[in-house]
Amino acid sequence: MNPRTLTPSMSLLLAFEAAARHESYTRAAHELSLTQSAVSRQVQILEKMLGMRLFSREGRHVVLTDVGRMYQRELSEALGQIRSATLQAMAFGSGIHSLRLATLPTFGSKWLLPRLKDFYTAHPGMTVHLHSRIETIDFDTSEIDAAICVGGGEWPGLTALPLHTEELVAIASAQLSATEHEEAERHIAGQLLLNVSSNAQAWAEWFSHHQLPHRSMRIGPSFEMTSHLIQ
Repeated sequence: MNPRTLTPSMSLLLAFEAAARHESYTRAAHELSLTQSAVSRQVQILEKMLGMRLFSREGRHVVLTDVGRMYQRELSEALGQIRSATLQAMAFGSGIHSLRLATLPTFGSKWLLPRLKDFYTAHPGMTVHLHSRIETIDFDTSEIDAAICVGGGEWPGLTALPLHTEELVAIASAQLSATEHEEAERHIAGQLLLNVSSNAQAWAEWFSHHQLPHRSMRIGPSFEMTSHLIQ
């Protein structure tokens, strides 16, 4: 197949995408600053190039065919990526730099976001794009520049900078918290324990620290997100 058939011109694609989104040549023409006949003509050229109908006419209106709807869905995503890449290039050229940062969801909402205002004040030429990630980041296959995660700092091929040490604290009812520590620890050992799947060894470490027998642990529901566990 001729490669040109698989890569229609941008003017044809923009005319089709706007017409498909509005299901109207007239509104698409207004958006693109073209005439209605120009949009109609470009759609017809695209249909001829693809060898299929993208619109069907119902009275004075145009309606997407099934293949037209599928084409619009895929094309809209591709055009969105092109626009995003263009904006990034323009921002870079204007001296505004971006950072794509992955962070644990709860840490991002509770610690990072409240501090972003101060960061932007100190670095006015930066734009931070936040991505919530729980799983391990593959920097070779993703667009992520940096990640905030939990671990011992041993990631081969990457530079790790410590932000905080992790402190494990048992959360219990106010009535239990008012009891003596040793009694409270023994009482907790018999309770159903909630845990976060990304830190499955947390309770084992807590029991070891307080010299409590691991056999008394009653591991309960597991949550992927800490915010869900807290709720």
